[in-house]
Amino acid sequence: MVNPLPNLISVTDFIEKLNRASAAPIGPKAVYRLIQQPGFPAIMIGNRFYIMIDRVNDWMLEQANRKTAPEQCEVMPNGQ
Repeated sequence: MVNPLPNLISVTDFIEKLNRASAAPIGPKAVYRLIQQPGFPAIMIGNRFYIMIDRVNDWMLEQANRKTAPEQCEVMPNGQ
């Protein structure tokens, strides 16, 4: 049986999960910018965003494999 609901986590939990897995800390502003990216696996329930954690790795792999011209890339300072 297929689970119709993905595993949802809050933005705060997502930030904690990323920061445990990375040497470079990420802050809320960076995560909210990430959520605004087309296709990022997040939904809004009420006035809060939730991230479909089961789908984040696939989305990140798609982004990494996408061919992007260097002038389209934006370097962001840590946590912003």
